[in-house]
Amino acid sequence: MSKDIKVLVKIVKYILFISWPGASRWAIASTYWSIKAGLSATIFTFGALHIFGLVSAYGQPMVIAMEWFPEKKSTVIGIVTSGYAATPLLMNYVQTFFVNPNNLAPASDGYFDDPDILDTVPSVFLLMAGVHGCFLFVGLLLYSEPKSREVENSDEPDALDLKTIKPNCEESLIVPNLDQKGVENTVDIKEVTNENTPKPELVESKELSVTPQEALKTKQFYLLVVTAVCSFHSITFMKTFYKVFGQSFIRDDTFLATVGSVSSAFHALSRGLVGLIQQKTSYKSTVLTLFGMSTVLLFTLVSTSTGGKAMFLIWVCVLYVTFPVCFVCIPAVSAEVFGMKYTIVIYGMIIFIAGVSSIVWPVIFTESIPILGWFGMFCIMAVFSSIGILVTILFPETNQAQYGAEKRNYGSTTFKEY
Repeated sequence: MSKDIKVLVKIVKYILFISWPGASRWAIASTYWSIKAGLSATIFTFGALHIFGLVSAYGQPMVIAMEWFPEKKSTVIGIVTSGYAATPLLMNYVQTFFVNPNNLAPASDGYFDDPDILDTVPSVFLLMAGVHGCFLFVGLLLYSEPKSREVENSDEPDALDLKTIKPNCEESLIVPNLDQKGVENTVDIKEVTNENTPKPELVESKELSVTPQEALKTKQFYLLVVTAVCSFHSITFMKTFYKVFGQSFIRDDTFLATVGSVSSAFHALSRGLVGLIQQKTSYKSTVLTLFGMSTVLLFTLVSTSTGGKAMFLIWVCVLYVTFPVCFVCIPAVSAEVFGMKYTIVIYGMIIFIAGVSSIVWPVIFTESIPILGWFGMFCIMAVFSSIGILVTILFPETNQAQYGAEKRNYGSTTFKEY
């Protein structure tokens, strides 16, 4: 590849790297106008466009992190994505104090109808887009290419071409030798070399690499898609309606903002912890534990209305701890099962399907809650988590021992002795 083409490819990569998260920020900002136009326009900008930009850009930082630390995929994914999870820690307070600085209570139905609050809502989308855009700009300034990519993009020829290495022990080499009288003689190594001596043979390096087309033919891909959908729906429900449910028996908007911030802190910490646990154990055991916790907590969440503020805070925080399934566990196991080369594309396909499938749920939830009630909706979400448990049981076991064996067989250059 010529130098000009490499430069062009690099420019295109940077444009794509910036454009997808930039599209998500533009979608947030454009909601300032769409929310005034109606629900459908808001769903299109803050729902469809925002989700599309998010899922398109979400995988890139994780792949870069895994390239920097290939031996610690799960752990580094958890650490990197914890930044995304920690966003509400700041934004919940910012949004609440910007929209409702006087801590006014909602109406009896759990929603606000005060004109002063409602008139302030559109402007908060511009504020969110500006804050997120600043973080994106700082992140791009700190970004640097992994060493593996620097080698690939280098114009210098490879210092060592493994395919051309041919060990040769028959080269004639003259070395000094002293006889008993101290007279120096010369010995030809070729003469004393045993021709039957085993010689190392270089085995050509193989790297596990499954293309997106090949991934579509595997059952692992579809099991991961269903797992992501089950996890994503619970996340969408909780993030959208935890505050609405809380307002039905807690008349303190500032406290509910605190619940959102504290739960996001738990979520951010859990991503790093879950990544480390999966690194030490396995994908299967980690996801089964998280889905099991989620199922129990969703079935019993309605009881927090009698337990008061403390119980509600605990339940929401622990539920947020179960969220890393879609954002930590699945991308890490995707890299292990399908290889690093196409991880960003394969995981992008998985998260895109999950994200698109959740776009319509807020509307469905809004229409269903008056009919089924909160307990009915919690039970539906718990059923999704239960399905996630069943699907994970069917997933082939993937643990560190097996991955280590795959790495030894496919991931590194080995020498075979005869």
